Amino acid sequence: MVNNLRRYIKTLESICEDRKLGKKAVQKLMYLIERKGVEFDLGYNIHFFGPYSAKLDNILHRLESDEVIEIDTTGRTHTISVMDSSRCEGEELSSEDKKTVEYVISRFGNKTAFELEGIATLDYVACNLVGSEGKSDIDIINGVKRIKGTKFNNSQLSQYLEILKENHYLS
Repeated sequence: MVNNLRRYIKTLESICEDRKLGKKAVQKLMYLIERKGVEFDLGYNIHFFGPYSAKLDNILHRLESDEVIEIDTTGRTHTISVMDSSRCEGEELSSEDKKTVEYVISRFGNKTAFELEGIATLDYVACNLVGSEGKSDIDIINGVKRIKGTKFNNSQLSQYLEILKENHYLS
């Protein structure tokens, strides 16, 4: 049995229920779920593809080595499938946390990894890298552009910023 990983695997089960997502998309969805209030203590930092948790990456590899999940590395995207979540012990998600997970998946689960990267990076920059006093949309967008260069254009970033506001991540 794998100890203390039940909350993670139950969330992964919800994320991967009807689709095979890559590690990048899973990282961003877990980030957005944690930002909505589900405490995973994953410790995100900014990375080449946006917010990244080394702890989550380690958890995924541990779950893979314990044959709880499968990470298919044959394609360009390393897709994740849950094989046997019953092998994980630990605390369950609370009913409130389950609702939050479902909320985030319903709002962001259909987004591409590219879109999730832009959305999560905007949120991370707004919350961590741009001064909290008087931050404007353009300050946040410029913060992302300093990190990402020309990967995202202003129109995309403005659209992603509106999505974050609509879903009450940013005001």
